[in-house]
Amino acid sequence: MLVVNRCSSEKGLIISLVVKNRNWGEVEKMKNLLIAIVLVLGVVGTVNASVIYTDTYNAGGVLMKGSLFGADDSVSWQFNILGDGYNPASQEITSATIGLNLRDDRGWFERFFIFEYAELELGTNKIFWEVDTGLRNFVVDSLVILSNTGLLDVTLTARLGDFYFDSATLTAKGMDRVVSVSEPAPFVLMGLGLLGLAAVARRRRT
Repeated sequence: MLVVNRCSSEKGLIISLVVKNRNWGEVEKMKNLLIAIVLVLGVVGTVNASVIYTDTYNAGGVLMKGSLFGADDSVSWQFNILGDGYNPASQEITSATIGLNLRDDRGWFERFFIFEYAELELGTNKIFWEVDTGLRNFVVDSLVILSNTGLLDVTLTARLGDFYFDSATLTAKGMDRVVSVSEPAPFVLMGLGLLGLAAVARRRRT
């Protein structure tokens, strides 16, 4: 009779075989059963941990002015999450946001009648909105360049009115690229078990 003891662990399967005196037909049936068990329970490990990466650009409260009839002020910079530990070779970015700290330089009465508008350029994407004092978050839609390089070029432009630009922070969620790791232990044990069965069969035939 063949007895299969299965013990699950993070490393794979531990299969022990006990062969007692029975006819070869029963052994053959148990051998087929063992093969089916190992094929079904073959272990494949995956690595998929998420990490948050950040980078902050300090603009220093620069005054930016925009006009319908003149040149518009703009500030360009590059976010870099490589220094925060991101590795494009083994990780990928699944989501990212940019938080802008802007300040309207006018009082509430002036803000009611005079508007300030800004444009944020993220690669090929452009976002246009009315500026107000405080933190405003923007979702980064195109993640290919950031994911492949760990870098993101950004440009902020004043399109109308004036405001102060204090800082910008990139927050990106990275995950390890999924890698399948086949655990050989079950198959090695299966091979040893089959060798044991073959040895028993030869012994019974002699």
